[in-house]
Amino acid sequence: NPDVVAVTVALPDGNFKVSRCFRCSELVHVSHNKREWIAGNLAVEVADWLESLGVKQAALEELFFAQDHDTNRLFNRITHSFCSRLLFNRIVVALRKRGMAVFTVPAHFTSLIGFFKYAETYGLSAHQAAALVIARRALGFKEKVPKALLQLPGRPPKEGWAHAKLWGRLSGMFKAARKKISRYFNTRAFTPSAWLEHIFAGAG
Repeated sequence: NPDVVAVTVALPDGNFKVSRCFRCSELVHVSHNKREWIAGNLAVEVADWLESLGVKQAALEELFFAQDHDTNRLFNRITHSFCSRLLFNRIVVALRKRGMAVFTVPAHFTSLIGFFKYAETYGLSAHQAAALVIARRALGFKEKVPKALLQLPGRPPKEGWAHAKLWGRLSGMFKAARKKISRYFNTRAFTPSAWLEHIFAGAG
């Protein structure tokens, strides 16, 4: 995200090791030259931290920019795209200068999976939890839907359904619940457990 770079380190077995957020809230508001300077310094800070932990491989989420955002404003969409590409490129360069192998992985459902599987377990923000999913995906791990989420309201999961399809179904339910609930509540502090109560209540 253009206002924060969440970096999470996973062990070779896929388990969580450590995580850190690098804030850059001013990135989208400053001039072009200062934006380049901030992105460059931030990339160096991220790469130095990973190098200090002995990390040899790093994975980033493949860039994809939806055609619509919550604000639905063209300026914010363009700025988000530009800042994300700038950060992405600077971080890749900084990592490779330190001899780290850099990979990219598909972005689908990383935020959703991280939020509902790992955020509460490890006390991570949504961004940090998504970064853990990215690391695990780069290591080749598949994200199974937890048993607690398999009892989806309405149609039960069919035998043979892939977990990706189940995550997709949960994603649709989550978006619908968020759109409805956000009209009446400030949902920023909602935990995964709280969201599941609203999702299942709305679909039951």
